[in-house]
Amino acid sequence: MTVELLNLLDRFAQKLNTEPLAFYAKLESKAPASPEQIERFEAHFDANSAQALRPLWDVTAGLDFEWFLKAAGAQAAGIDSRLAPSGQFHLLTPDEVIEEWSFLNELAGVTDDSLTLLPFAKLQPNGEVLALEMIEEGGGVVLVFLDLILSVVPLAESLDAWLTQRIAVYFEDSTLIPDGEIDPIAKVVLDAVSAKNLIWPPKGTRRL
Repeated sequence: MTVELLNLLDRFAQKLNTEPLAFYAKLESKAPASPEQIERFEAHFDANSAQALRPLWDVTAGLDFEWFLKAAGAQAAGIDSRLAPSGQFHLLTPDEVIEEWSFLNELAGVTDDSLTLLPFAKLQPNGEVLALEMIEEGGGVVLVFLDLILSVVPLAESLDAWLTQRIAVYFEDSTLIPDGEIDPIAKVVLDAVSAKNLIWPPKGTRRL
């Protein structure tokens, strides 16, 4: 993640908060990762494992980004609040990656440090994990389900590619697994919040 990307999320959160009755948005970022944090990470894994995540950690050691359309905002636009879109990105710190990796090992019953999944983010505090596949031929980003076999769903060929996909929809939850189509309600909201000036409710949405 670059400074520009972090600034984009900050501007997006500020834009949503111009309509506080309709939207909630939060962006909290930590200071860049310290040399000590990186050293602990590399001592646990290796220097190569940190390469993909260093551009993120050089900007912020951890990030909590969240937004959603409130019930009042959904009602104003004629949207069922149960279908209101939301988005999130919770970047783990280097120390949290170590803790989450150990948890995944324990969950899967791995005892020889052969787990090739390197977690970097979570979906909510107790939710699924986003991870990098650390394999010789180069792995991408996967969604890890916390079952006994750690089922995975491929999401992108690289972290950069995944971030590019996700920022295009402001990390909106229903678009996490690309299927070629965006939910019509999510598209209405994303189109509105992507506009230069946020106007809510947008014209015509009361018929949804």
